[in-house]
Amino acid sequence: MVDSATVGLIYSAVIGIVVFLIFWVLFELLRCSRPHIFQFRKWIQDYEENFKEFRDENGEFVSYLPNQPPRGWFKWFSTSMKVTDHEIQQYIGYDASLYLMSLWNKIIFFSILAGITCIILIPVYATAPGQKAAGGVALLSMSNLETGSARFWATFIVDFVLAYISIIYALIECRSYVKRREQFRAENIAANYAVSVMDLRKDRNTAELVREDFEKVLPGEVDGVQLTYGSAYLRKRFNLYRAAQNQKEIAQYQIDNGKDGKRPRHHTVPCTCCCTGTVDSQEYWSEQQAKRGEEIETEQEKMDPKLVKPCDSAIVVFKTKKAASVAAQTKLFGMPLDSYTIMRLQAFKSVHWHGMRLSYFAGLGFSINLWVWLAVILILWVPITTAIMSLANLETLAEIDAFSWLADILSASEAVKGLIEGFLPPVITIVLALLPAILIVMFAGLERHPSLELAQNKQRTMRFIFLFFASFLYVVLAGTALEYLDILIQDPTQIVSFLAKAIPEQATFFLNYVLTACFIGNALALSQVVRMIVIPLFKKLFKTPRQRKGAQTFGALFNYVVFYSTTGLLSTITIIYSSMAPLINVFAVIYFLLTYVVQKHNLIYTHYCNYEHGGSMFWGNVQWNFVALYLKTLTMCGVMGLNEAIGPAIVSAINLIPLLVMHVYVNKRYGTVGWHGSLEMGSGKPAREEVNPNYVPQYKTPELWKISDVPLLKEPMDDLETEFYDAEEGALKDDLESQKIGEPEFEVVEEQPAGGEEAVAMPEEVDANVEQTTSV
Repeated sequence: MVDSATVGLIYSAVIGIVVFLIFWVLFELLRCSRPHIFQFRKWIQDYEENFKEFRDENGEFVSYLPNQPPRGWFKWFSTSMKVTDHEIQQYIGYDASLYLMSLWNKIIFFSILAGITCIILIPVYATAPGQKAAGGVALLSMSNLETGSARFWATFIVDFVLAYISIIYALIECRSYVKRREQFRAENIAANYAVSVMDLRKDRNTAELVREDFEKVLPGEVDGVQLTYGSAYLRKRFNLYRAAQNQKEIAQYQIDNGKDGKRPRHHTVPCTCCCTGTVDSQEYWSEQQAKRGEEIETEQEKMDPKLVKPCDSAIVVFKTKKAASVAAQTKLFGMPLDSYTIMRLQAFKSVHWHGMRLSYFAGLGFSINLWVWLAVILILWVPITTAIMSLANLETLAEIDAFSWLADILSASEAVKGLIEGFLPPVITIVLALLPAILIVMFAGLERHPSLELAQNKQRTMRFIFLFFASFLYVVLAGTALEYLDILIQDPTQIVSFLAKAIPEQATFFLNYVLTACFIGNALALSQVVRMIVIPLFKKLFKTPRQRKGAQTFGALFNYVVFYSTTGLLSTITIIYSSMAPLINVFAVIYFLLTYVVQKHNLIYTHYCNYEHGGSMFWGNVQWNFVALYLKTLTMCGVMGLNEAIGPAIVSAINLIPLLVMHVYVNKRYGTVGWHGSLEMGSGKPAREEVNPNYVPQYKTPELWKISDVPLLKEPMDDLETEFYDAEEGALKDDLESQKIGEPEFEVVEEQPAGGEEAVAMPEEVDANVEQTTSV
């Protein structure tokens, strides 16, 4: 007999595969006619003058691989798979390289787990006497074992082997990570010369005194100090300047494209019913723009301490990489440095200016705010999860008088029942969790972190915590409560004993969850359907060159926060259920393999990241693996103990010892060197190579930059090619025709185009940081 959960699993597989194939065909048909989406890294080179803020601190522009995938089915796959890890690290960056390495390691790891568990445990579970499970895939899980069965010893032996395989896997990941970090820390980039200094004392809150403090410890090594300033006045003026500039350009567009030849008018009084109090719109906004520009320039020259206040933080740039590494690890008691909070800092565009301006107590307030919001959302999520899981337990609810009307639904075909009970709950869980996850990420970004690297690491961790509760822990608890609701109403204290039965039985839900994320999630990622819908809408709404430029970059940023937390959650769920439901390991291999293929293509051709963090998020991936192993061990001990398999339960706890020992060893052995690097090893680049003299002025507070140095505020803003948007429809038609004969669309570029000028200019990404400071 096939139960509704198994039918739902079949639905997840069939619907997921069909959806993926549909979006794959869409991707194949459109990828060559939409180079601004699917070949973004190459396409942007043609408009380099419009995207100067994409240059890094050394003046290098966004790089791309010389060989682009030609037109033709499967060409995108074969071309991207031939790209080596070294090429990705060289052209795309360390963040992309380490993220793909984490996916590939998971493919190997879960393939080993799938082989061991499926060969040993599936026969053990499927041939268990008594056939405790109702049928379907439940027969292949631990839920099919009878209470007190000797077959639990087989599960313990497999878990014991898996624990040591996991330890070896963790060591391999740590060594690979540290090797890349050593190479990153040896690069000649601003991130390896700069540190952030926070919690400055009021009596030493000047650039000269901060420099003096560091010179005492590292004499002659300080290249420069930039004090952080906070100015709500200047941030507001920049916003007003930007708004006036935008309105002026809209008025100019209306003049150039108006049919009646009339110039647009702007109402200077609230009444808009007549022409009284109106002025020429283009002239009015030009005057407003000039006025705001003068106010900004005047205040930048005056530096009135009432309007431009020094904060208790600064950025120190050292002359050598080794000096910066030493300074970041220095703690000298009895000196002013003892009161400072010193951390490694990334390039200018990765400075978290909101966090740099916050005092210690203000930062504490934002941290409390984050945890309060997380607690509130998790409390509110309990009834939501319960409602979702009620769909998966309609048969149990129908036995209660209050829900007897559900019998009519259950009397329908097994296919309808499987769709409701098996397929819908995982899909609804994934979709509904998106909005609160966005809120958690937003609040985590307001904390007191000096760099976007640290802020995004915190965002990733908080998103993972929310998803773990919302998509795993609450599902298990709600599923247990609903499955045995009639009994628990009489005696709620039995929920603990029922968990022993319910946790293995919830495996089918998570099998559905992994399959849904695998096919539907990757279908959306490959097809870029959101960008293909939104950008044409922007085409209708946005008219000026500046607006069009912003539209073209929509969705191009690769969101490591989302992808690391999502893959981390699925990895954790799979590890916990790896021996309870061996099939989940097979599904995990499929998920990570498909994710690796899709995201490798996206990282190489479709997306970009405007800053480089050296793959630091990978370290959290290592920590989550240990957390998952602890949870798995404790869960197995509890489940086997409640199933009266006392011997295997007690012995299973022994696995915690080697896991704890290895976790402590990994953190002590690889933690510090992974973060700060080892400048004497690995790359062959000298640790005392002198700093680029242009790094220090790049770290000036964004509000103090001249308007002429902000690229997104430059005038005139060059438009994209006039025929660009109109040409898309014709290109699509040509593309559909050429698909039949396989004509090549892109020529292979033999050389990588020059990344930037030899003379390094001031950083041209200031506007993005000004926008960051004004958005909070």
